[in-house]
Amino acid sequence: MKVDKIKIAFILPSMTLGGAEKVISILLKYLSREKFDIVLILIKKEGVFVDEIPEDIKVIDLGSRKIRHSVFKIITTIWRLKPDFVFSTLGYLNVFLLLLKFSFPRKTKLLARESNIPSKINSDEKYGYILNFLYKLLYPHLDRIICQSKDMKNDLISNYNISEEKIEIIYNPVDIERINTLSIAGSDPFLKQDRIILLAAGRLEYQKGFDLLIETFSKLETGKFYLVIIGEGSEKEKLLKLAEAYNIDKYIFFAGFQKNPYLWMKNA
Repeated sequence: MKVDKIKIAFILPSMTLGGAEKVISILLKYLSREKFDIVLILIKKEGVFVDEIPEDIKVIDLGSRKIRHSVFKIITTIWRLKPDFVFSTLGYLNVFLLLLKFSFPRKTKLLARESNIPSKINSDEKYGYILNFLYKLLYPHLDRIICQSKDMKNDLISNYNISEEKIEIIYNPVDIERINTLSIAGSDPFLKQDRIILLAAGRLEYQKGFDLLIETFSKLETGKFYLVIIGEGSEKEKLLKLAEAYNIDKYIFFAGFQKNPYLWMKNA
């Protein structure tokens, strides 16, 4: 007896470097093709993770510069696909899709992955009070919310009146096979030196806490350790100046974006 597959449409602004995009790329690779009919909708098909999309995944490129310019395209695409589930991640995208949910087919459920602790992140935004209002107004209408930690879940329950029954904690997936392969795909990227090499990797944004890392690093024995930071982001200039202020800039190397950070991790 043939069983109908569950049709799920993932939607992202792009496949640029970021945790959300990485998680989706892993899900696309490993979700069962026997159980799911998978489609990836991109506001614009671009970014380093485009090459990570499996060949058998159908990709719909809306070709828009910004999410707000793609309202009609999103609605018509969802109606054409009529998926059982739309899966989104990134808070602002979740809110945007909730504004459009009334125009989706009635059977289509909206699932959202929450990638931050909203009350803390929104408070740092210029119009954070608007985001908080929209979270409180719209997030309860999500059919399911996936969090990566208990703190995220508790924040949604306490500050946004989300029903606990709607929230699931599912930790981010890890592609162990790929990591092991990439970790030996090249030579040691570090110069040979008599120092202990400490490595940190991530987006250079406020919530990642690289400022705390640099402050702590400044308290270590001078010359014994060397800190390498992989990643790009809006906080880079501030972090460079912070390293100079602590007079430890010659012991810190900002390596920028690295397509294969696992080789660096293997050799740190």
